[in-house]
Amino acid sequence: MKITGRANISWLLVAAIIVLAIVILMIAVLGYENIGMYILLTAAVLVLTFLLLAIVLKDRKTASELGYDGLTVRGAMLSVKIPYSDITSVEIRDEINFGLRVGGYAGMKRLGGKFRNSEFGVYDLSAIVSVKKYIVVRSNNRRVLVFNLETEAETVSFYERLSKWTGRGPKTTDN
Repeated sequence: MKITGRANISWLLVAAIIVLAIVILMIAVLGYENIGMYILLTAAVLVLTFLLLAIVLKDRKTASELGYDGLTVRGAMLSVKIPYSDITSVEIRDEINFGLRVGGYAGMKRLGGKFRNSEFGVYDLSAIVSVKKYIVVRSNNRRVLVFNLETEAETVSFYERLSKWTGRGPKTTDN
């Protein structure tokens, strides 16, 4: 089973470490006399860091692909690949309780990264909040991926193709 995710990093922690390293470097080079400048430079670095993150994450669309060997989903703070042989079920839903963000991105329009809720536990999410259709993919090691695309129609169409590729969609019986 190979599921990779990049949402485990707390970007706030990364920004704080970078700022701390810059401040320590400035103190080592310039000394303690210019403490006002350190504060000003630290604030400038923080602002630039958050602006850069906002630009990078602003329009990160969910991209999903049915590749030769597996399903790939990329979105804000998420990149997941699940081999078809590891997928145990695929379903489509009209609503999801997103729960709490563990690590990743939670904007007004998009959600992405690691989330936790009572149904799935910790799971991977890449969702557009305004689109009310979600694809839920479960893998053989109990990992769950929830995602949608830019529109409900695109999400349903992708679900139907994924179900055919994996043979793990809803079962029907012929009478």
